[in-house]
Amino acid sequence: MGIRRRASPTQRSFWARVGYLYNTSDYDRFLGGRDHNHSYYALIDFQATRPDDQLFFRGLYLGASYSAARKSVSSFSKAAEIRAYYVGPFDARPTDSFNLTVSYNRFSEDLHQSYALRGIDTARHQVGISGAYAVHLGPGIRVAPALQYVVNPTFLPGYKDVLLGSASLYLAF
Repeated sequence: MGIRRRASPTQRSFWARVGYLYNTSDYDRFLGGRDHNHSYYALIDFQATRPDDQLFFRGLYLGASYSAARKSVSSFSKAAEIRAYYVGPFDARPTDSFNLTVSYNRFSEDLHQSYALRGIDTARHQVGISGAYAVHLGPGIRVAPALQYVVNPTFLPGYKDVLLGSASLYLAF
């Protein structure tokens, strides 16, 4: 559930949401046995600036997210993110957007212990920094090239940090 307020002549955009997920499927626990899984999350985004009196949605937005799941059956037990994005960074491109995101994922302590019992040391967390520019090509069409740097790209040892490049095509209809 959440609250969403779109930008208007008298107010800035604001969006807060929380949720809870429960899965009745049985999962193998990392340290033995079987169990269900559940998680919860919270996200908030708000418009920090509104430089355009006609296109109210333009401006700098700031946001944060947090989620947690059971460490007994979920590889990622906690995740957090902070983000900043600018909608309409250029007057000539008012519906493009640029974003910068820093994310943190905590690997499950139970999963780490299950590997430690086998003599394998594993990563405890993962950190990512990403930037993307979404180009609005037309109604419902965007292309977003992105770069992301990831520290500990995998749970298992022996993998170096990575720089990833991607391009996404978004279609809304």
